[in-house]
Amino acid sequence: MILINKKDITIIFIFTIMWVILAESVAPIFVISGVITAVVVLLFCKKLLPLKEIQDINFSKLLHYPFFLIKEIYVAGFYIISIVFSKEGSRADIVSVKSKIKNEMLKIMLLDSVTLTPGTIFVEMDGEDIKLLWLRKKNDKDPSEIENLDEMLIGPLQRELIKAQK
Repeated sequence: MILINKKDITIIFIFTIMWVILAESVAPIFVISGVITAVVVLLFCKKLLPLKEIQDINFSKLLHYPFFLIKEIYVAGFYIISIVFSKEGSRADIVSVKSKIKNEMLKIMLLDSVTLTPGTIFVEMDGEDIKLLWLRKKNDKDPSEIENLDEMLIGPLQRELIKAQK
């Protein structure tokens, strides 16, 4: 059973205020519908959102992450453009890297971020082992010969996400 506590009452009050502001009316029907909507949204969030999994995340340390990710997407995009237009050609390999992130939600953010950056696609995760499809220059070293492959493929994204672990 889901109980509503003092903190929830405050949230319902804030949601109702927001509802009334957006409705631009303080007519009783808007206030009542705002309270009902706020309660439904709160109960929905308590029931369906993985709140236990995100308790160990410091969200204030993630505020800049979208901007950081956009920068990484552009950097990777220009690198992939250089590969596509090079005379050498390209090849794709499945590579394994290890994640140092402990929180499952942050791991999922890492995997989504890796997939968003051009040239890498998340394939499989088993604990700390991550398999990626990696687009690279045809004449580059074999992935098994690259010492810092983890750092090269997921290092910057992983470092930013580790900062958010409590």
